[in-house]
Amino acid sequence: MESARPPDRVGCDPPAGWKRRLLTGAQQSLHRAGLTRVHAALAPRGAPVILMYHSVATGPAADWIAPRNRLTPAQFEGQMAELARHRQVVDLEALGDSSALRSGRGRPPVVLTFDDGYLDNLEVVAPILDRLQLPAILYLATGYVERGETQWADQLYGALRWRQSDRLEIGGRVFELSVADQRETAYWQLSAHLLEAGAAERTQILSSLREQLLGELESPRCTLRWDEVRQLLARHPGFRIGAHTREHLDLTALPLAEALGEIERSLADIEQQTGQRPVHFSFPYCRFNEELRGGLRELGIRSAMTGDGVAAGAPDPMDLPRLEAPPSAALFGYWTSGAHPRLSRLLFGRA
Repeated sequence: MESARPPDRVGCDPPAGWKRRLLTGAQQSLHRAGLTRVHAALAPRGAPVILMYHSVATGPAADWIAPRNRLTPAQFEGQMAELARHRQVVDLEALGDSSALRSGRGRPPVVLTFDDGYLDNLEVVAPILDRLQLPAILYLATGYVERGETQWADQLYGALRWRQSDRLEIGGRVFELSVADQRETAYWQLSAHLLEAGAAERTQILSSLREQLLGELESPRCTLRWDEVRQLLARHPGFRIGAHTREHLDLTALPLAEALGEIERSLADIEQQTGQRPVHFSFPYCRFNEELRGGLRELGIRSAMTGDGVAAGAPDPMDLPRLEAPPSAALFGYWTSGAHPRLSRLLFGRA
């Protein structure tokens, strides 16, 4: 299928401010100049770096997945080759021995994580990781897997990119989508609303988007089904499976009992379909609170992915921050070097 319109800023992260761009450029320069290698040789080993990925789509599916949710296969393979040559990639279970991971000097170990359950995790990611013998964990939003449904963020992006109409009326407002500013406004306003919406409201909004903008146009399937999850486990033993809720909801917007029920259903789905009950969990959108973390322990969860960044000290398995893997090779090298965020704060006063 050929695109009637070239991609634009819709589905991309907002442009960074000039201060952030300067800082990012400086961090990349530190890596290119070799200062991160010097830091690794001299400084105590930092906390493990946990990387977050979503999609590594190729072919027609790539055109339907929001750019902010994916890397190209070439970008991903380059990053994995860098890790295989110069880093120690460890299984998530190794974080339980934090003293061993933090002893001595040199670059810290890296953990690979994938959220949501994209089909390309089986078709593209797993063969690359197998060839390089790198372990990883995949956190599944089980309702989407059960239905084979594309993630809501990608449904929104696909409807706007592949629209057959330039008029969208939703939430009492009319958007003229031929105008770039209105396309971006529609994307960000709807994205913010859908993130916090319940499952029923989200379904209603997405259905309206499809009817108004896509008509009979069908998107390719971008999400694993359960038989493919089982294939992943059978063919690629380096992959673990964790839970990411059932409907990919903001758990902090729900009553506690309902939120814990959402988690429990995702755990039960995975156990029923794979025979393995997960003990690792990832909070959608990095949104959590202490009550939710406490509830995870009662459900038998042993680790939880929470916020953004690198742990300041020995990692707490129930409060593990992650870095979303950047497309820039130099920034990727800096972030996984062990110098981040310490060297940036030392030289520039911020990370």
